[in-house]
Amino acid sequence: MNKFLLLFLMPVLVWLQNADAKADCNSLNSLSSAQIKTLLSNKNKNEIGSIFFALGDCETSNAMPVLISYLEDKRITHELRFKGMSYRYMASVALGKISRHKILVQENASDAEYAKAIAEWKKHLAKPIE
Repeated sequence: MNKFLLLFLMPVLVWLQNADAKADCNSLNSLSSAQIKTLLSNKNKNEIGSIFFALGDCETSNAMPVLISYLEDKRITHELRFKGMSYRYMASVALGKISRHKILVQENASDAEYAKAIAEWKKHLAKPIE
């Protein structure tokens, strides 16, 4: 009986989680750049990683200018899920998801490697869509 109940409830729980994610994306996509900047600056530093990744997953295009400003920020997060990741790495992942073109850089890359990867990413964005 318990196995049947579990097999029945799992798809329902997944569906509910997806519905919550869509609602969160709607609220994130309705924010302006200034509101996103305020959200990131006022939040607990342990929640910033989650915000970066939510912005990327929801493809929140209004966040691009704010995320670009974090590309030079070497601070790291202590949030358990993202422990040790730098703000610039998390911002680069989010920007890659939003622009649908990954910034090809390793998490612990040097400043020169970051600069090169970001320059390549910006060149890709400047190309006209064919």
